[in-house]
Amino acid sequence: MWYFSWFIGVTMAVLLAVMHALWFEVQADTLLLQEQGQKTPKSR
Repeated sequence: MWYFSWFIGVTMAVLLAVMHALWFEVQADTLLLQEQGQKTPKSR
């Protein structure tokens, strides 16, 4: 049964890595838009 916790742990680690990558992409795009003088989409 240890493999269930291993599978869940690996899945969560991969999900966290993907979320961080997406977050950094959003930050980079926002910075690029600000440098170009364009308005950035507002958060809800």
